[in-house]
Amino acid sequence: METSFGLVFHLKKNREENASELPVYLRITVDGSSCEISSKRKCKTEFWNSGSGRLHGKTDYSKSFNAYLDTLQQKVYEAKRRLIELDQNYSAEDIKNNILT
Repeated sequence: METSFGLVFHLKKNREENASELPVYLRITVDGSSCEISSKRKCKTEFWNSGSGRLHGKTDYSKSFNAYLDTLQQKVYEAKRRLIELDQNYSAEDIKNNILT
């Protein structure tokens, strides 16, 4: 059974320093080991709130984007629940593989 679990959305900087849009990634951490999953979405850096891991604002675009991230977050928690129900030890990679299958 895990002792720590973390889930965070972040912008992943690429080699292009002047990129106006960066890809949004989901990082899952279980007991200090982590893995990342691409959300397959990009976000302008000026609209990103790194504290909440979501977009700023109340525009339709922000609401839609944040709802998509909420759906991804829910999938992680469902995958974690399925692994707990199997009563086995699991890692961040196990959760990732459960989501992607």
